[in-house]
Amino acid sequence: GRAEAFAGKRPVLRSLFDGLGMGLGFTLALLILSSIREIFGKGTFFGVELFGLGFKPMQVFAAPSGAFIILGLLLALTNIIYKRLNIE
Repeated sequence: GRAEAFAGKRPVLRSLFDGLGMGLGFTLALLILSSIREIFGKGTFFGVELFGLGFKPMQVFAAPSGAFIILGLLLALTNIIYKRLNIE
């Protein structure tokens, strides 16, 4: 894959930092995705209720399919931001 191709042509230290960066980026993406699911699917964040008693959690976000919906929305948002900033 990408990591092997990168590491095969670069020095060890640079490959190490590339791997750490990829791991941290993936962890951040999972944290954002799961936080959105927790907030909208349960109305809590780390067990703390964020909304009042009138809040009705959106159960679809708490379901496994909700992760795919949120992932699609996050990818669409990323594409919109990249297009507005002219980033390729």
